[in-house]
Amino acid sequence: MKVTKIESVKPSLKIEEVEIRQPLVDDLLKAERIAGKADGLAFMLALLSQVGTFDGKALPPEELERLSSKDFLTLSDEVDLRDVPATLPSGSSISPEKASSGKSA
Repeated sequence: MKVTKIESVKPSLKIEEVEIRQPLVDDLLKAERIAGKADGLAFMLALLSQVGTFDGKALPPEELERLSSKDFLTLSDEVDLRDVPATLPSGSSISPEKASSGKSA
């Protein structure tokens, strides 16, 4: 099988420098409210928007959707959710393995 890699039709978000702080419970709850659930890609984008600054600016999850998948997965790995309880106080479940790897659906 021959695979040819082409540039995306939509340009990806180009970020030079990202600062990420360790999430607080407050950040997890806000991300859950924004995403409507406590796991998956939407949750991780919402969480990254809460704890990260991108070239010195806070960005909403909608803008972070334009990150390349490689950058998204790298940032998701930086947000270490392994110690997050399996269930948030709201009663929603969270899968730390999925969230920390950024590979959830």
